[in-house]
Order: sequence, then structure tokens, then C-alpha cells
Amino acid sequence: MNDTRGHKHCKRLRTARPGWWSVLTNRLTERCRTHIAGCPRCQRRLAQIGRVDAALSLMRMQPQPKDLLARANTAALKYLKRSIRETPRAERLRCVVSEPSRMEKAVPLVDRLVNMAACLFIVLMIRSGLTDKMFEIKEQGTKVMQSYYARHLDNGFGDLYEDIFGQSPDHTA
Repeated sequence: MNDTRGHKHCKRLRTARPGWWSVLTNRLTERCRTHIAGCPRCQRRLAQIGRVDAALSLMRMQPQPKDLLARANTAALKYLKRSIRETPRAERLRCVVSEPSRMEKAVPLVDRLVNMAACLFIVLMIRSGLTDKMFEIKEQGTKVMQSYYARHLDNGFGDLYEDIFGQSPDHTA
């Protein structure tokens, strides 16, 4: 395959718009998949896109400084003409601070509500006696297991019983 023909083929695949029939049959995605498997140039592009995507997702997870917007605007204004850089609108861009989103504003309130709900749930469990009932059920289950193993394990497995329950099988009721 000649190099220029390959680049034209790559460009044609990148700019292709799927029609309704190819969407239904997944033909375009299949053609792209087979092309990328054999084209080193497209493989490099795909790897670069993956790196950029990973970097953007890492940036999204890290908290950003409050003056990030002002710093980005200042850096962008450096590339404009001097007359534009000295206008009042440009000065406002240098001083702008990004507003936190509604979600960011609501995080402390949501944290407090969740903590309060968890505390209320624990208090209700204690008041209703649910925790005591759970411990009683656990103790009864342990007693049933002890009596079962004491009856069904031969004398040669006494050590196993002691490892599980911490006492010899003679102490069971």
C-alpha cells in the first residue's frame, strides 16, 4: 500500500459520517477497527488521544485553585495586541474568579445531612433494640453450630473444634 493512498484512506475514515444503514449494521465501526489494527499512524493517534483523555480525567479529579481562570485569561491575553491587552475588558478578564458550581456549594450541606442521617439511624437501631436482637441471633447461631459440630465430629477432630470455637466439645450444652 503506498503511503499517500494510506493517508487519504485514513482521512476518509476520520471524516466519514455514518448513514442509517451502517449504524444499524455497525459497518463503519468495524471498518475503523480493522483499519486501526493495520495502520501505525492511526494507532499513534489513538494512543495520543488515550493519553490526553487520561490526563484530562486526572485533572478533573484534582482540586483546582480558585484563580485558575484568571491565570488562564492572563496567559491568553499575552498573545493579543497591546492595544487590546490594555482595555478595561481585558483587565476584568485578568481579575475574574470562577464561581463554584451548585454541586460544589452543596457538598458541605450534603455531608452534614448524611452524617446526621447516619447518627439518627444508629440511635434508632439502639433504641429499637435491633442491635441487641442481632447479637442474640448471632449467639444462638453459634450455639447451634457448636452443638452440630460436637455431635457430628469424631473424637479425632477435637483439635479442629477447639480451633473454631476456642473450647473443647465437652463444654457444649
